[in-house]
Amino acid sequence: MDRHTEREQRMEISSDNLVIERTFDASPKDVFEAWIVPQRMVKWGGPEHHPMIAADGDPHPGGQWWATLQQADGDEQLEQSGKYTEVRSPEHMAFTFGWDGVPGERKETLIDIDLEEVGNGRTRMIFRQGPFDTVANRDEHREGWSSAFDRLDAYLH
Repeated sequence: MDRHTEREQRMEISSDNLVIERTFDASPKDVFEAWIVPQRMVKWGGPEHHPMIAADGDPHPGGQWWATLQQADGDEQLEQSGKYTEVRSPEHMAFTFGWDGVPGERKETLIDIDLEEVGNGRTRMIFRQGPFDTVANRDEHREGWSSAFDRLDAYLH
């Protein structure tokens, strides 16, 4: 959390849900568009070790989205996708999230994001994801999202 104070990023963890609160020096509109415009998503999406290389979506309730992440030091690719359940620009979005091509049953979570202007062009994002099937899976997502949100912060500057 090099440039962020404790007030600027906060995490709440229950056994099956993840909540990350983060403040960005950008307007809610800019943060919202970074989440839904494919050309912007690939600039920050994915953790540092698996950056997003392709994305697309139809951001309206019922619309699909997908993204491809690629391992930074190799050629492993990971596919993820879901369906938008709520889209209210620029303050709220919700969508399902699941990994594609992973052996075993596809396990989806719901991602719910609220964006609120907090003055001087800053935005507080409250990110929620769950429920997770295991604590280990939740913790892996916490690590990945924290890295991605560091990349989002850098992109928005």
